[in-house]
Amino acid sequence: MWNKSFVVIVFASFFLSCVALWRASVGPSAERLMDSILMEMNKKPEVVAKVTIEGMRKLQKDQEEKEKNEKIEKIKSRKSELLDDYKSPFAGPRDADVTLLVFFDYHCGFCRSAYATVEQLLKEDKNLRVIFKEYPIFGDLSLSKAALAAHKQGRYMDFYTIFMKSDGQFTQEGIVDIARKLKMNVKKFVKDMNSKEVLKQVQANMSLGRSLDISATPTFVFGQNVIPGAIPLEELKKEIRAERMQKAG
Repeated sequence: MWNKSFVVIVFASFFLSCVALWRASVGPSAERLMDSILMEMNKKPEVVAKVTIEGMRKLQKDQEEKEKNEKIEKIKSRKSELLDDYKSPFAGPRDADVTLLVFFDYHCGFCRSAYATVEQLLKEDKNLRVIFKEYPIFGDLSLSKAALAAHKQGRYMDFYTIFMKSDGQFTQEGIVDIARKLKMNVKKFVKDMNSKEVLKQVQANMSLGRSLDISATPTFVFGQNVIPGAIPLEELKKEIRAERMQKAG
């Protein structure tokens, strides 16, 4: 919130600058009128402050509404890559009435906190599909590539869970050892992990996220909503209920 004194000073400086320019282009009678207006404003600075603050609040609200509408249009334009995505790993029924998409990074502490929220949602809501978008915003692609390679052998959720319950620090051998313990085809896993196909999938996620101005993880997307941050379980449930009500008409 802006300090009122600061707002008045800024407004006054701008206003007086405009007055100076105006005076240079008008006659004496108009100048006397302006002097009277300035005298009245000087008598009631609190009114000036109130009007200025309300004006700034409206400008901020209008800007937020504009950004929200722009984001909705962006989601609509990329809908098939978002909510109709059946190539990315997902949990829940394919024909769920609500699809929740989450951009996340295993090195993000807030993402690890959100993991429990997503897990609980899937346990409680049997008509919810969650799409997992690997979004290694901190720069390390190794865990994302490993999880997507595991997805090719149907073990994505195993890797996802192990990584989310860790501190995100794994050596290459440590990653391969997970595949070995899960009795996966290790040779295929390593090949897939280092393949151009998997790298392109991660890069596509990054490109998609940037196109939606996603600059933080976790970020949840569903319907026409983009919600950044590890929001509480009950708040997320509320948003999902609202999405269902909207779909129901």
